[in-house]
Amino acid sequence: LYKNPIDKEVMEGILQGKFSNPSNRNIYWLFTIDQIKKYPWISYFGNWDFNKQKGKHQFLHNLGICKIKKKYFLVCSKGKVIDIKNGLILFKLKNKLLGQKLKLFVIRDTSGKLLRYVYKKHSRGLYLEGIKVGNGIIYFLVNKPTFYSMFNQMYILRNYDKNYFELVYDHFPVSVLYKVKVK
Repeated sequence: LYKNPIDKEVMEGILQGKFSNPSNRNIYWLFTIDQIKKYPWISYFGNWDFNKQKGKHQFLHNLGICKIKKKYFLVCSKGKVIDIKNGLILFKLKNKLLGQKLKLFVIRDTSGKLLRYVYKKHSRGLYLEGIKVGNGIIYFLVNKPTFYSMFNQMYILRNYDKNYFELVYDHFPVSVLYKVKVK
């Protein structure tokens, strides 16, 4: 089971609420641009399995600002091309054009509304996210666990539970700050 008995004690204490005393101070949750590159490690420790003594790196790839070509194609840095009509990430491998499937395309407009398009013909695939900033849109490719993570929902999509958080500052992608509502 647990290789270190302290791990088990700490985990049981957390689950029993031993470390969850009410705070008289404001609590803030800050996301910053440097965390995007660190996300695979954040997720690794965030889903730590105490029995296996390891975590799992999740996938988050910042495509940057992409240009729309021929109405349905996004051309991104490093030669990535995405066919948004058919839900395919196109790439060349040994002079063959291959496509990795997309399951979902989400875009956050300037009003904060999330628009979703599900590729019903694909039972699985990556998730493409577009976030409007200034005069462009920053795109991200994520896997399903990353899409549903609090990091992605709160920082990238700004999709959060207003019963528990208040958005205090939004200067995405540089930083996004929330105040935790204490009840």
